Amino acid sequence: METLHEVRDPAKVEKLVESIKQNGWQGPPLVAWGDQLITGTHRYAAWRELDRFDYDLPTIELDDVFTEAGLDINEIHAKYDYPTVDESLFVDFILELPEEILEKYGIDIR
Repeated sequence: METLHEVRDPAKVEKLVESIKQNGWQGPPLVAWGDQLITGTHRYAAWRELDRFDYDLPTIELDDVFTEAGLDINEIHAKYDYPTVDESLFVDFILELPEEILEKYGIDIR
């Protein structure tokens, strides 16, 4: 899997490693779009540090998140002219999701 950004807080990763060791996975699943993680850079780094496999990683696909929100990802994707490399358009695309869904899945890309 690829992440949107690099680990910015190594201490956070170490805390997550200890938490996963003691309590297993905590919190929402990571949101993925194909092989790109939209959320959870630090949780993913902790997971990998524990030599866990990606296929065991709790994830939900972005299109399922849009469906849960009652939105058609293809319509919204087209509205933003299929933003895949333009970061500001991609942020606008993701921010079409309702605030409660963004919070539920820890999507914070602003």
